[in-house]
Amino acid sequence: MKALILTCNTGEGHNSAAAAISQEMARQQISCDTADALSFISERLSKIVCTCHKHVYRHIPQAFRAGYGYSEKHEALFSDRSLIYRALASGTDNLRDFVETGDYNLLICVHVFSALMASELQRRCELPVKTMFISTDYTCSPSMAESQMDLYCIGHRDLAQEYADNGVDPARLFASGIPVRQAFTQAPERGLARHSLELPPEGKSLVIMGGSMGAGPVEELTLRLLELLPLDCDLTVICGNSSRLFEKMNAIEAKGLRVLGFTQQMPQIMAAADLFLTKPGGLSISEAACCHLPMLCMDVVGGCELRNLDFFKAHGWADSRPDTDELAQTAVAWLTDPAILAQKKQRLERDFRVSAAECIVSAARELAAGRRAALAEMQQLRLAE
Repeated sequence: MKALILTCNTGEGHNSAAAAISQEMARQQISCDTADALSFISERLSKIVCTCHKHVYRHIPQAFRAGYGYSEKHEALFSDRSLIYRALASGTDNLRDFVETGDYNLLICVHVFSALMASELQRRCELPVKTMFISTDYTCSPSMAESQMDLYCIGHRDLAQEYADNGVDPARLFASGIPVRQAFTQAPERGLARHSLELPPEGKSLVIMGGSMGAGPVEELTLRLLELLPLDCDLTVICGNSSRLFEKMNAIEAKGLRVLGFTQQMPQIMAAADLFLTKPGGLSISEAACCHLPMLCMDVVGGCELRNLDFFKAHGWADSRPDTDELAQTAVAWLTDPAILAQKKQRLERDFRVSAAECIVSAARELAAGRRAALAEMQQLRLAE
């Protein structure tokens, strides 16, 4: 088996999912490469799309919210006659050449754009290649009906009906969970994590993050929390790739406050923390859930993230509050009540026990080898658990 993972640089979530699958492929000694799907259309277009997405996401969240809502209500937006679909299809020939030259027999798509491109590739060329879609959110993306994947790996079994309602064949669904890197599924014990980060062994620890783009009311939330937090609580603010937010946060002088930019230490930071304040990006909350870290979420951009939040709230894995002040007050109330944190942690420990990346790679093996009966058995087990 030789796999090609097709990602997209619209935020780090898709790349993180790709990295998790690639890591598990390497662990199982399976040949695997990763490529930016939009680069097969043009490198310039990929940069433009990703830059625009980041700008809207960070600075005009209401536009993202409105755009996602529009796409949910207008199915033709991604039909094979639409401008978007034709633009994606224009990269099909380059993708075909890449697949044939690399001798890949499995395409793993971690973004809806790459799923549509892979679907068009199969319609045109009928290559001897199997295809998988890996969801990075706890909802069905509006364009799924226009894709034709051999297997759809979804975030949870309770989402199966939503996918079926949106035109995906139920026989092709696999409730794998959202893949996160092994460092999150095998995070260090809290004391060891705190020692590695040079944090005091006692006291509570709160982490705030607005995703890789530093979105949301991070500054306002930080200032309010610094007024409310008890003295034995340290506060870590992750600014992601936002240099502007990093500079503003660094200008604040307060005991117990740590300000970080983009960091590779998130598994240790989550393992050392008692509470996570974040926007509900699919990967961020999945990583925290695998670390069994209680969460409070801020609704920043709506759309698929609001669906993630609603799903996590419905299952008791996270909660939210409507404004910054209530978020801050609730965070302090949770941190000063060990029973609440213990209850939230136990729920996550119960429901996040299996590595989604391992499940996905196991399914990929069966799919690529054409062992349909074995794959169907795996699908039924995951949907029934």
